[in-house]
Amino acid sequence: RSLTDTDYFARRQLRQLCTQPHPSEDFLPQASEILPGLYLSDMYTATNPAVLARLGVTHLVSVQRDAPPTPALAHLRVPLDDARGADLQSVLAPAVLWIERARRRGGTVLVHCVWGMSRSPALVIAFLMAAHRMPLGRAWAHVRARRAVARPNAGFVRQLAAYGQV
Repeated sequence: RSLTDTDYFARRQLRQLCTQPHPSEDFLPQASEILPGLYLSDMYTATNPAVLARLGVTHLVSVQRDAPPTPALAHLRVPLDDARGADLQSVLAPAVLWIERARRRGGTVLVHCVWGMSRSPALVIAFLMAAHRMPLGRAWAHVRARRAVARPNAGFVRQLAAYGQV
């Protein structure tokens, strides 16, 4: 049987809790500020009410099939697998528009996927390309400078390149 994102995360969290007296450093909540009012993170951070409150998050974007339950925040669920063949382009326009509207209204947006490495960075890169007119290379470098683990999969990179041509 194939594990869902939530199953995988839950098993990792359980293993972490059972084998150490406290979570290891790589498991601590970490959100990367991409722009003022725009953060990128993993699912653990996105489900930590203390972190969300400290950052002033008002809007949450979950880029995964099995989005975790959320606190009382505006929440956009973007069901997308982290696979080369996943159709990123079909979700970009509505998600980018949602983020743009939230920020225009003074909201603070946190975009996350399970690890904050592929899906959510791809969406944030697309946002920078569309809303800030950055070319793909500059948007990617901007995100990587703020979140070193950001590495969208090859299929997403191809789709981002096509998105930049539109």
